[in-house]
Amino acid sequence: MNRLLNGGAPEPPAPPAPAAAAAASATATAAHASGSPKPAADPADALTVDAALAGYDTLSASQVVRRLESLGPDELRAVCRHEASHRNRRTILNRAQQLLGAAEPDRPVG
Repeated sequence: MNRLLNGGAPEPPAPPAPAAAAAASATATAAHASGSPKPAADPADALTVDAALAGYDTLSASQVVRRLESLGPDELRAVCRHEASHRNRRTILNRAQQLLGAAEPDRPVG
């Protein structure tokens, strides 16, 4: 019906809803800031990490870093994947990768 009012011209698309536009902007900003989008979370990693470091998601980066040396390679890899897909704290990721490199110099991390 609006086509008749506009002389047969199609209607321009409606602007995006403010909430959707804000969410898209926040996602684009986060992806840009980190250089790439976060990897998908793996529930198995969350279980492994929480079993190794109880209450992991409530711990500060410095608390986690102090405890990383007590973990084995499989747990360290799970921490890396879990952290990269959640809070992406560079201090934790860097230390876990250092420890993995010392434990397994010939095996790629991740």
